[in-house]
Amino acid sequence: MIVVVALTAITTYNSAKEDVLNIAENDAVRIGTIIVKHYQYDLFNKNKLNEGWSSLEIDMFDRHVKDFLSPFEIHKIKVFNSNSEIIYSNEMDIIGIKDKNNESLIKALQGKINSHLVHEDEIVDLSEEKQLNADVVETYFPVYNEKGEIVGAMELYVDVTRYRDEVIHRVTTSVVSISAILIVVFAISYFIVRMGSKEVKTLLDRLYNMAVYDTLTGIYNRGAIIEQANKELSLMKRRIINGEPPKCLGIIMTDLDHFKKINDTYGHQAGDKVLCEFTERIRQSLREYDIYGRWGGEEFVILLPETDHRKAAAAAERLRKIIMEEPFSINGTSLNITASFGVTCCYDPYESFDTLLAKADEAMYKAKESGRNRVVSKQ
Repeated sequence: MIVVVALTAITTYNSAKEDVLNIAENDAVRIGTIIVKHYQYDLFNKNKLNEGWSSLEIDMFDRHVKDFLSPFEIHKIKVFNSNSEIIYSNEMDIIGIKDKNNESLIKALQGKINSHLVHEDEIVDLSEEKQLNADVVETYFPVYNEKGEIVGAMELYVDVTRYRDEVIHRVTTSVVSISAILIVVFAISYFIVRMGSKEVKTLLDRLYNMAVYDTLTGIYNRGAIIEQANKELSLMKRRIINGEPPKCLGIIMTDLDHFKKINDTYGHQAGDKVLCEFTERIRQSLREYDIYGRWGGEEFVILLPETDHRKAAAAAERLRKIIMEEPFSINGTSLNITASFGVTCCYDPYESFDTLLAKADEAMYKAKESGRNRVVSKQ
């Protein structure tokens, strides 16, 4: 935005400067042409030039020219012959001097009009009054005789200081306008992008939740459980590599008893509520850093970091009682729910999670075969 505003200011200033230059150049050529028509004989008459001017003639001519130019804000005038010699100027002391190395004069004598804007800290106008801090357009243009031949050139200094405020106003207006437009555009773009970003973030969050969490219970799904288990095994490996004492990982697999009967008797909606209630009771009874997820159907997996076999079995027993001791209230019906728990523990992080889970699953099925509503451990 800053670059665009800066470029706008520069472009507008250059455009305004060019306009001022063109106006001053046109004025200089128009005024100079009038001067040539009125005083061409006096300026470019060969006999006159050969004979030379008397001081009286020069003074009279100078006064006439200054009177003529005074309304047009002309600060300086120079008239050159075809040999680059100054044959008249309001600065009398330079008359007769040749200005051979002046590129602008050379171009004018070749028939080309050229101008450039200069800033003068101090300049004396035709009335010999000093003006400070002035902007002047210096214009060189050819002088033609009646046959269309170039007989000399003229240089006029046109005061354009009066245009300074207009240039500043034009630049300021352009900068303010483009800034306002850009602010509006950027504001609209910002809100559009922000809204789009929110929608994308919402979509990404939704996709992440779908990929990581079980849609019914809100806890980890199977894939997330596997990922978390592998992270825990990696941490255990790192401790061994660093020479630290190994930590064990307790693994519990649990399955609701006779859950199919609940679905068949009370419907799948009631079964879903039982799963959610079961999930909430287990979650509230776990430590903050324990990992809990739904493995599938009515099966759940619990990972207990830094927990040995004895403590894991004790945790499973505590959870079993929490599920059993208080009936589940589903749609006004009180249901006695129990669950079977299989427990194992990992001491070797190089053992795969599939192997560990198979041990916990085997222990859980032994609990079911033994009458359900119990905890069975397997080393």
